[in-house]
Amino acid sequence: VAFLSHGEDGIVYAKDQPFSPEKLCEIFTADKCPTLAGKPKIFVINACRGNKADKGHELTRRSAMQKDCTKYKFKIPTHADFVIAYSTVEGFYNFKNLEHGSWFIQSLVHMFMTEAKTDDWLSLLTKVSQLVAD
Repeated sequence: VAFLSHGEDGIVYAKDQPFSPEKLCEIFTADKCPTLAGKPKIFVINACRGNKADKGHELTRRSAMQKDCTKYKFKIPTHADFVIAYSTVEGFYNFKNLEHGSWFIQSLVHMFMTEAKTDDWLSLLTKVSQLVAD
C-alpha cells in the first residue's frame, strides 16, 4: 500500500479525512487479520511528518559483521512482518523537487527499476536512503 500525500505530526491527509498510519497498520496485525500472519505487509508513506529540515550528518562507512544463524521454532509478535517505509522521520518534512517530485519516491522507483531483481527489500530501502541523503 502506498500513500503520497501531505502530512504532519503523525497524521497523513487523505481526500475525506486525516488518518494515522500506525492506526491503519493495526487493521493488518496477526490477531486482527490471521490470514496475513507471517506474510509481509508493506506500506510506503510519502508525506511530511513535521516542519524541521534534516541537514544530515557525514560519516565513514565500516564493513558489517556477519553472524551465524541457527534454525529454531519461534513465536512472531502481533505486529511482525510489517515494512513501513516513510519518506522522512517524525518531526521533519519531506524533500521534493518542484519539477520531478519527491526525492524518496524518485529514488524508490529508480532502485526498483534497476535493482529489484537482485536485492531484497531492506537492501533496496537502504540504497533509497543513501540516494536521498546524497
